[in-house]
This record gives sequence, C-alpha cells and structure tokens, in this order.
Amino acid sequence: MNAAVDQVRRAEVRLADGPARKQLKRTRWLWLKNPANLTPKNSERFERIDQSALVMAKA
Repeated sequence: MNAAVDQVRRAEVRLADGPARKQLKRTRWLWLKNPANLTPKNSERFERIDQSALVMAKA
C-alpha cells in the first residue's frame, strides 16, 4: 500500500503546477507515517492537503 501511495504522490507532483506542486512538495513522510504520530504542525499540514481536491488526497 505504501508503494502505491508513493507512486500516486510522485506522479501528481510531476504533473502539478504552481500552488499544488508547492503544497505536495516534501510530503512523502506525511502520507506514510501513522497520523497518530504526527506533530501538531505536520498534522495541520496533512489535514490541509487531505481536504484539497488533489488526486493524492483521494488516494
């Protein structure tokens, strides 16, 4: 499952432009880490990305 999530994330970063690309950049560990173990700052960033209309948020 982690490999599939990472593959979707990489593809979206390659295809994204402007704000979407900036939002996804350096987020690999946010998607792979257990949400219960995220710091408050990372948790907030994860929620912001997860609620967006990006394909990665759906994956």
